[in-house]
Amino acid sequence: MSNEAITWAFGLRLPMNEKFVLVALADYADDEHSCFPSVNKTSERVGVTPPTVRKLVSKLAERGLVEVQSREHPHGGSMSNRYILAVGKTLDECRPTSVNGGGLDSYPPANLAREGGKSVTGGGVSSSQGEGKAVFSTVTLNEPSNNPKTNLVGARSAPKGQRVTEDFMPAQKHIDKIRRMKPGLNLEVEHTKFINYWLSKTGKDATKLDWGRTWENWMLTAKEERPQDYKPGYQKRLEYNTHRFTQKYQPENPLNQPGSIFAIERGTE
Repeated sequence: MSNEAITWAFGLRLPMNEKFVLVALADYADDEHSCFPSVNKTSERVGVTPPTVRKLVSKLAERGLVEVQSREHPHGGSMSNRYILAVGKTLDECRPTSVNGGGLDSYPPANLAREGGKSVTGGGVSSSQGEGKAVFSTVTLNEPSNNPKTNLVGARSAPKGQRVTEDFMPAQKHIDKIRRMKPGLNLEVEHTKFINYWLSKTGKDATKLDWGRTWENWMLTAKEERPQDYKPGYQKRLEYNTHRFTQKYQPENPLNQPGSIFAIERGTE
Protein backbone atom coordinates (compact mmCIF):
# COMPACT_ATOMS: atom_id res chain seq x y z
CA MET A 1 0.00 0.00 0.00
CA SER A 2 1.24 3.47 -0.90
CA ASN A 3 -0.02 6.24 1.38
CA GLU A 4 1.22 8.82 -1.09
CA ALA A 5 -0.79 7.21 -3.90
CA ILE A 6 -3.95 6.99 -1.78
CA THR A 7 -3.68 10.65 -0.72
CA TRP A 8 -3.18 11.65 -4.35
CA ALA A 9 -6.18 9.61 -5.53
CA PHE A 10 -8.47 11.05 -2.86
CA GLY A 11 -7.42 14.59 -3.75
CA LEU A 12 -8.47 14.38 -7.41
CA ARG A 13 -11.88 15.67 -8.47
CA LEU A 14 -13.32 12.67 -10.30
CA PRO A 15 -16.70 10.99 -10.71
CA MET A 16 -17.37 8.78 -7.71
CA ASN A 17 -17.02 5.41 -9.48
CA GLU A 18 -13.76 6.42 -11.16
CA LYS A 19 -12.37 7.65 -7.85
CA PHE A 20 -13.28 4.40 -6.10
CA VAL A 21 -11.39 2.38 -8.71
CA LEU A 22 -8.40 4.73 -8.59
CA VAL A 23 -8.27 4.54 -4.78
CA ALA A 24 -8.47 0.74 -4.95
CA LEU A 25 -5.51 0.67 -7.36
CA ALA A 26 -3.63 3.10 -5.11
CA ASP A 27 -4.24 0.77 -2.17
CA TYR A 28 -2.53 -2.03 -4.11
CA ALA A 29 0.32 0.18 -5.33
CA ASP A 30 3.91 -0.31 -4.22
CA ASP A 31 6.53 2.37 -3.56
CA GLU A 32 6.92 2.88 -7.31
CA HIS A 33 3.15 3.46 -7.65
CA SER A 34 2.76 0.24 -9.61
CA CYS A 35 0.35 -2.64 -9.04
CA PHE A 36 -1.28 -5.50 -10.91
CA PRO A 37 -4.49 -6.73 -9.23
CA SER A 38 -6.93 -8.73 -11.32
CA VAL A 39 -10.20 -7.28 -12.53
CA ASN A 40 -12.12 -9.66 -10.27
CA LYS A 41 -10.12 -8.62 -7.20
CA THR A 42 -10.70 -4.92 -7.96
CA SER A 43 -14.36 -5.64 -8.63
CA GLU A 44 -14.78 -7.21 -5.19
CA ARG A 45 -13.08 -4.30 -3.49
CA VAL A 46 -15.02 -1.54 -5.26
CA GLY A 47 -18.37 -3.34 -5.35
CA VAL A 48 -19.06 -3.16 -9.08
CA THR A 49 -19.08 -5.75 -11.85
CA PRO A 50 -15.87 -6.71 -13.72
CA PRO A 51 -17.12 -5.11 -17.00
CA THR A 52 -17.69 -1.86 -15.07
CA VAL A 53 -14.15 -2.04 -13.67
CA ARG A 54 -12.75 -2.36 -17.20
CA LYS A 55 -14.80 0.61 -18.36
CA LEU A 56 -13.74 2.79 -15.42
CA VAL A 57 -10.05 1.88 -15.76
CA SER A 58 -10.31 2.78 -19.46
CA LYS A 59 -11.62 6.21 -18.51
CA LEU A 60 -8.80 6.68 -16.02
CA ALA A 61 -6.31 5.69 -18.73
CA GLU A 62 -7.86 8.20 -21.14
CA ARG A 63 -7.47 10.90 -18.51
CA GLY A 64 -3.79 10.02 -18.20
CA LEU A 65 -4.09 9.04 -14.54
CA VAL A 66 -3.27 5.38 -15.11
CA GLU A 67 -0.89 3.75 -17.57
CA VAL A 68 -1.83 0.17 -18.41
CA GLN A 69 0.83 -2.34 -19.43
CA SER A 70 0.24 -5.94 -20.44
CA ARG A 71 2.23 -8.76 -18.83
CA GLU A 72 3.08 -12.24 -19.99
CA HIS A 73 3.93 -15.23 -17.86
CA PRO A 74 7.54 -16.41 -18.35
CA HIS A 75 6.28 -19.95 -19.00
CA GLY A 76 3.60 -18.86 -21.43
CA GLY A 77 0.13 -17.41 -21.06
CA SER A 78 -1.02 -14.00 -19.96
CA MET A 79 -1.31 -12.34 -16.56
CA SER A 80 -3.21 -9.41 -15.14
CA ASN A 81 -2.17 -6.00 -16.46
CA ARG A 82 0.24 -3.73 -14.62
CA TYR A 83 -1.11 -0.32 -13.64
CA ILE A 84 1.26 2.62 -13.18
CA LEU A 85 -0.36 5.56 -11.40
CA ALA A 86 0.57 9.15 -12.28
CA VAL A 87 1.00 10.02 -8.60
CA GLY A 88 1.65 13.71 -7.97
CA LYS A 89 0.13 14.95 -11.21
CA THR A 90 -3.08 16.97 -11.42
CA LEU A 91 -5.89 16.44 -13.89
CA ASP A 92 -4.65 19.43 -15.91
CA GLU A 93 -1.16 17.97 -16.10
CA CYS A 94 -2.54 14.61 -17.23
CA ARG A 95 -5.13 16.01 -19.63
CA PRO A 96 -4.76 14.51 -23.14
CA THR A 97 -3.79 16.85 -25.97
CA SER A 98 -4.62 16.82 -29.69
CA VAL A 99 -2.80 14.39 -31.95
CA ASN A 100 -0.92 15.61 -35.06
CA GLY A 101 -2.58 19.02 -34.74
CA GLY A 102 -5.89 17.60 -35.91
CA GLY A 103 -7.82 18.67 -32.84
CA LEU A 104 -8.75 15.06 -31.98
CA ASP A 105 -9.08 14.60 -28.25
CA SER A 106 -7.31 11.26 -27.86
CA TYR A 107 -4.71 10.07 -25.40
CA PRO A 108 -1.87 7.87 -26.59
CA PRO A 109 -0.23 6.41 -23.45
CA ALA A 110 3.54 6.27 -23.35
CA ASN A 111 3.70 2.54 -23.98
CA LEU A 112 1.52 2.49 -27.13
CA ALA A 113 2.87 1.10 -30.40
CA ARG A 114 1.42 2.12 -33.75
CA GLU A 115 -0.33 -0.46 -35.91
CA GLY A 116 -1.97 1.08 -38.97
CA GLY A 117 -4.51 3.65 -37.82
CA LYS A 118 -4.59 2.41 -34.20
CA SER A 119 -2.44 2.61 -31.11
CA VAL A 120 -2.14 -0.71 -29.33
CA THR A 121 -0.73 -1.68 -25.92
CA GLY A 122 -0.21 -5.34 -26.74
CA GLY A 123 -3.28 -6.64 -24.93
CA GLY A 124 -3.67 -3.86 -22.37
CA VAL A 125 -5.43 -0.72 -23.66
CA SER A 126 -5.85 0.45 -27.24
CA SER A 127 -6.88 3.92 -28.39
CA SER A 128 -8.28 4.77 -31.81
CA GLN A 129 -7.17 8.12 -33.24
CA GLY A 130 -10.61 8.95 -34.56
CA GLU A 131 -12.65 8.08 -31.48
CA GLY A 132 -10.39 8.68 -28.50
CA LYS A 133 -11.81 5.64 -26.66
CA ALA A 134 -9.81 3.03 -24.77
CA VAL A 135 -10.68 -0.62 -25.33
CA PHE A 136 -9.61 -3.39 -22.95
CA SER A 137 -8.32 -6.77 -23.90
CA THR A 138 -10.22 -9.36 -21.85
CA VAL A 139 -7.29 -11.77 -21.78
CA THR A 140 -4.79 -10.29 -19.37
CA LEU A 141 -7.12 -8.50 -16.99
CA ASN A 142 -8.99 -11.65 -16.01
CA GLU A 143 -5.88 -13.36 -14.68
CA PRO A 144 -6.50 -13.82 -10.92
CA SER A 145 -3.47 -12.07 -9.52
CA ASN A 146 -2.83 -9.75 -6.63
CA ASN A 147 -0.14 -7.19 -6.07
CA PRO A 148 2.74 -9.08 -4.42
CA LYS A 149 4.00 -7.67 -1.15
CA THR A 150 7.22 -9.67 -1.08
CA ASN A 151 9.54 -11.35 -3.51
CA LEU A 152 8.51 -15.00 -3.68
CA VAL A 153 11.42 -16.15 -5.83
CA GLY A 154 13.04 -19.12 -4.12
CA ALA A 155 10.40 -19.25 -1.39
CA ARG A 156 9.97 -22.68 0.17
CA SER A 157 6.59 -24.35 0.32
CA ALA A 158 5.26 -25.50 3.68
CA PRO A 159 6.25 -29.08 4.58
CA LYS A 160 3.55 -31.68 4.00
CA GLY A 161 2.70 -34.51 6.34
CA GLN A 162 2.30 -38.19 5.45
CA ARG A 163 -0.15 -40.91 6.41
CA VAL A 164 0.93 -43.68 8.73
CA THR A 165 1.89 -47.01 7.18
CA GLU A 166 0.65 -50.39 8.36
CA ASP A 167 4.15 -51.51 9.29
CA PHE A 168 5.02 -48.31 11.15
CA MET A 169 7.20 -48.73 14.23
CA PRO A 170 8.42 -45.84 16.40
CA ALA A 171 12.10 -45.29 17.03
CA GLN A 172 13.58 -47.11 20.01
CA LYS A 173 13.98 -43.85 21.92
CA HIS A 174 10.21 -43.37 21.93
CA ILE A 175 9.60 -46.94 23.13
CA ASP A 176 12.18 -46.62 25.93
CA LYS A 177 10.68 -43.31 27.04
CA ILE A 178 7.17 -44.78 27.31
CA ARG A 179 8.48 -47.83 29.20
CA ARG A 180 10.01 -45.50 31.79
CA MET A 181 7.03 -43.18 32.08
CA LYS A 182 4.18 -45.72 31.71
CA PRO A 183 5.49 -49.06 33.05
CA GLY A 184 1.99 -50.50 33.40
CA LEU A 185 0.97 -49.82 29.81
CA ASN A 186 0.33 -52.72 27.43
CA LEU A 187 2.33 -51.49 24.43
CA GLU A 188 1.19 -54.33 22.15
CA VAL A 189 -2.49 -53.48 22.58
CA GLU A 190 -2.07 -49.72 22.45
CA HIS A 191 0.16 -49.91 19.37
CA THR A 192 -2.52 -51.93 17.57
CA LYS A 193 -5.14 -49.37 18.57
CA PHE A 194 -2.87 -46.58 17.32
CA ILE A 195 -2.31 -48.14 13.89
CA ASN A 196 -5.98 -49.07 13.40
CA TYR A 197 -7.15 -45.60 14.36
CA TRP A 198 -4.85 -43.66 12.04
CA LEU A 199 -5.23 -46.04 9.10
CA SER A 200 -9.01 -45.64 9.24
CA LYS A 201 -8.95 -41.85 9.67
CA THR A 202 -9.56 -39.58 6.65
CA GLY A 203 -9.02 -35.91 5.90
CA LYS A 204 -6.13 -33.55 6.50
CA ASP A 205 -5.84 -34.59 10.15
CA ALA A 206 -4.80 -38.09 9.03
CA THR A 207 -1.38 -36.79 7.93
CA LYS A 208 1.41 -35.95 10.37
CA LEU A 209 4.92 -34.57 10.09
CA ASP A 210 6.34 -36.71 12.93
CA TRP A 211 4.65 -40.05 13.52
CA GLY A 212 7.14 -40.96 16.23
CA ARG A 213 6.01 -38.11 18.45
CA THR A 214 2.39 -38.74 17.51
CA TRP A 215 2.81 -42.33 18.74
CA GLU A 216 4.49 -41.10 21.89
CA ASN A 217 1.64 -38.68 22.65
CA TRP A 218 -0.89 -41.45 22.09
CA MET A 219 0.86 -43.70 24.60
CA LEU A 220 1.19 -40.90 27.16
CA THR A 221 -2.57 -40.40 27.15
CA ALA A 222 -3.41 -44.13 27.18
CA LYS A 223 -4.58 -45.71 30.43
CA GLU A 224 -2.29 -48.06 32.30
CA GLU A 225 -3.51 -51.39 33.64
CA ARG A 226 -3.80 -50.87 37.38
CA PRO A 227 -5.20 -53.20 40.08
CA GLN A 228 -8.70 -52.24 41.06
CA ASP A 229 -10.28 -52.19 44.50
CA TYR A 230 -12.56 -55.19 44.97
CA LYS A 231 -14.58 -56.45 47.88
CA PRO A 232 -12.70 -59.06 49.97
CA GLY A 233 -14.93 -61.87 48.69
CA TYR A 234 -13.95 -61.22 45.07
CA GLN A 235 -10.26 -60.53 45.55
CA LYS A 236 -9.17 -64.12 46.09
CA ARG A 237 -11.25 -65.37 43.14
CA LEU A 238 -9.78 -62.68 40.87
CA GLU A 239 -6.21 -63.57 41.80
CA TYR A 240 -6.89 -67.26 41.26
CA ASN A 241 -8.46 -66.73 37.83
CA THR A 242 -5.68 -64.36 36.80
CA HIS A 243 -3.05 -66.90 37.81
CA ARG A 244 -4.73 -69.67 35.78
CA PHE A 245 -5.14 -67.42 32.75
CA THR A 246 -1.49 -66.32 32.90
CA GLN A 247 -0.21 -69.89 33.11
CA LYS A 248 -2.35 -71.07 30.20
CA TYR A 249 -2.28 -68.20 27.73
CA GLN A 250 0.54 -65.79 28.56
CA PRO A 251 4.26 -66.02 29.30
CA GLU A 252 5.65 -64.46 32.43
CA ASN A 253 6.01 -61.05 30.74
CA PRO A 254 4.08 -60.47 27.48
CA LEU A 255 6.41 -57.65 26.53
CA ASN A 256 9.41 -59.99 26.54
CA GLN A 257 7.96 -62.94 24.62
CA PRO A 258 9.98 -64.02 21.55
CA GLY A 259 8.82 -62.29 18.41
CA SER A 260 7.12 -59.43 20.23
CA ILE A 261 7.69 -56.12 18.49
CA PHE A 262 8.37 -54.59 21.88
CA ALA A 263 10.51 -57.44 23.28
CA ILE A 264 13.47 -56.33 25.37
CA GLU A 265 16.78 -57.53 24.03
CA ARG A 266 18.69 -59.63 26.55
CA GLY A 267 21.67 -57.87 28.02
CA THR A 268 20.35 -54.39 27.20
CA GLU A 269 18.28 -53.90 30.33
